[in-house]
Amino acid sequence: MYVRSTAVLFGDPADNLKVLETEVKQKTGLYFRRVNRFILLALAGAHQCLAGHVANPDTAVCLTTENGTVGDTEATLGQLFHDRSYPKPYNFINTMSNTAAFYIAQSLKLQSRNITLSALQFAFERGLELVRTDLRRGAAQNALVGGVDEAVFSEENLQSRFGERLVDGSAWIYLSRDQVGATGEVRDIQSFSQMAAAMAWLQDQELPANPVLAFGLRVSAREQRQWLSICNEAETFDYIKAYGYFDSAPACGICGFFQRYRSKTLVHVSKDAAGRYVLLVALVY
Repeated sequence: MYVRSTAVLFGDPADNLKVLETEVKQKTGLYFRRVNRFILLALAGAHQCLAGHVANPDTAVCLTTENGTVGDTEATLGQLFHDRSYPKPYNFINTMSNTAAFYIAQSLKLQSRNITLSALQFAFERGLELVRTDLRRGAAQNALVGGVDEAVFSEENLQSRFGERLVDGSAWIYLSRDQVGATGEVRDIQSFSQMAAAMAWLQDQELPANPVLAFGLRVSAREQRQWLSICNEAETFDYIKAYGYFDSAPACGICGFFQRYRSKTLVHVSKDAAGRYVLLVALVY
């Protein structure tokens, strides 16, 4: 998959919706009524990614997220169980996370499929795998893949580690089957049930002398040193330290790599709670 552009956008959790509404209006030229924070984050990131590009009508949209529309979901549940009343219609409608993908496709005048993929872990990588299949079989010529989450924690134990670094996040990558005009490529994505198999696979790859390694939050400092030991003189890209934390942080790291580096190869290592791994290899020209 060839990369045409990327975008990494952050918001302050303390900002009210007016700040995001203004940003979306500036990027899209459109005003969206009765939308929530999640939708606005997705719209702002997607349009920023496509700035300077004209998206073909067949461009597929794949929005990935760990938590979806947390704000409206909490509001709706509060109205039902605390207030003992029916939820407000737009709060209820906006609990559907796929509304954001629809608004993106509509605002870009696309005539292709748009979906939202939600997963607690590996969400962005699974979205890239899905789009890779569509590009390979010719179901789409171009695709827009994003990872978006509001500033909440998927696990309580993350609060002590990243509480002061919490951000709203929206990271996007514009992909194509065609190499012309590309700034890089996503070369491979592989899944493994255990660390030994993942490391063996990486050791078999023909990587350049000085790759860049980036790690998901579950990869401990001790384990990071093990990965670095099989990639001599590798540089480390700590994107959480650089940007802040949100639950779709791998999207930020992968997309941010294409913005921060030139003529480098990225190896991104993600790990879930069960000890499974996803490795992604990407190249920026």
